[in-house]
This record gives sequence, C-alpha cells and structure tokens, in this order.
Amino acid sequence: MTKREVAKILTQISITYKNRFSCEDPKEKLDIWYEMLCDQDYEAVMRNLNQHIKTNRFVPTIAELRVPEQETGSRYNYEAIEDMRKLRRGELF
Repeated sequence: MTKREVAKILTQISITYKNRFSCEDPKEKLDIWYEMLCDQDYEAVMRNLNQHIKTNRFVPTIAELRVPEQETGSRYNYEAIEDMRKLRRGELF
C-alpha cells in the first residue's frame, strides 16, 4: 500500500468518525499508520474499513483493519515456510 492510499483511509475515517479521530500531528499519524499498513493490500483494508463503518460506532484500530496474513498470501509466509523446509533438509547451513 502506498502512503497516498493510507492517507485516503485516514481521510475516510476522519470524515466518518468526525471529532473522534483527530490528533495534534497529522503527519506523524500518517507515518505511523503507513508503517503499520504498508504491507497490506489497499482494497482489502478498504473492505475491512467499510465493513467496520457499517457495523461499529467506534473508530477502528490498525489491527482491526489489517488483513490476516493467511488471507493476503504474504510473501513473507512463503519465504518462512521454504526456509523451514530447507532447514529440515540441512540446506541452510
């Protein structure tokens, strides 16, 4: 996900939850949220956000918007599994 996409997410949260999602330093908020969401798929996070808005009156947390790794097909998971297989075969050392 790009920083611009994270900014769109933050904008939607700000508009939807008005006074309950503000901060002293918007740039710092963007940086933190980007760091926590940069490995996520924008469309999947937006689906989670839209569902959250429909069903919850409280501001979503980053954890509530993240897509579980098994659903993202994260490359990290595949690399870790392959490393474990190589380790078992004695190919890593």
